[in-house]
Order: sequence, then C-alpha cells, then structure tokens
Amino acid sequence: MWRQRLLERGLSPRTVEVYVTDVNALLKWAGHRELCFTQGRAVDLSGRRFGRLTAVEPLAERIPGQRSVLWRCRCDCGKEIKAQANQLLRGYYQSCGCRKAEVLMESNLYVDNTNLKAVLSDTVRKDNTSGHPGVFRKRDKWAARIQYKGKIYSLGCYYRREDAIRARKNAEAWVKDDAERLLEMVNTPKQTG
Repeated sequence: MWRQRLLERGLSPRTVEVYVTDVNALLKWAGHRELCFTQGRAVDLSGRRFGRLTAVEPLAERIPGQRSVLWRCRCDCGKEIKAQANQLLRGYYQSCGCRKAEVLMESNLYVDNTNLKAVLSDTVRKDNTSGHPGVFRKRDKWAARIQYKGKIYSLGCYYRREDAIRARKNAEAWVKDDAERLLEMVNTPKQTG
C-alpha cells in the first residue's frame, strides 16, 4: 500500500526501491528494526491463472536464500506443485510439466512411438559417411537400418554401398507411406456422434 502511494506521487519503481533500502538502513542503524518497511511485494495471487496453473494458497515454507513467497498451485491436469511468486509472475511456470511433454509430442509429431518429422525428413547427419540416412560403414561392409514405431530394423549388410542405399530406400518407401497415413489420421478432425 505504501509502495503504491509513493508510485502515485510520480516516483519510479527504482527510486522507490532505493528509498526503501535507505530508510531501512537508517532505521536498523538507529536500532528500530520493528519500524522497517516490509521487503518485497507480497501480492495475493489466490485464484490467479498462470497458463494451466491456478494459484491456490501461499505456503509458510521458503526456499533457503530466496525471499519470494512459495505458492501451492493446481494444474489443469490435477497435479499440484509449489512455485515461487516471482517466477509465476514472470511466466517461468505455465504448467506442472505436462505441457512441456505435450509440446514436445506436438512439435515432433510423435504418433505410435514414431517421430513423423524424422521419418519423413531426408536430412543426413553430419557424421554420416555414406551420404544417405540410415546407411553406415560396419567393418568392411555397408549396413542399412531404419527406425520406426520405436524399433530399429536392421536391413542387412552389403559389400557395395549402392546395395545398402537401395535396401534403405525400399524400407523408406514403405515407412513413408505408412507415416503419411498416420499423419492423415492425426490431422483428420475426430467426429463425435
């Protein structure tokens, strides 16, 4: 309340902080700690939403070395977490962690343990010596493999690099066809009825 009054007089937030620090130092020096201004801005966050989190109540406990109030927050998924008020207000917390998993799944288009972006991509890793994804040197032969639906499938070892690439391309054609059908299923709106 007193901070608000100082701000209404036209003082900048930084000036208010310097004023509070100076006055508190003087009061402590004079031996009147009980008259010091309270530190921090104890804001009532009860019922406020921060992404998927709703602030429920402040907690009596504090994190050692931290001045910010800890709040018990309930996520939309039902899980409860403790978060510092300053981190909630700055947007560091948006969920209990469930949103991060969902964003990862959405951004990589995981369906049926398959990263569809990786399957449908033709990018070659920097450490690949064959120039084709999934084909690599194994002892004195060229090996081919493909990963799909959470499993790695070995496509055999070949003396010629071209044979390993052909085996990989045949497997890619089948996998891409199946992956595109999965992608269509994901993008098709679900009908209720």
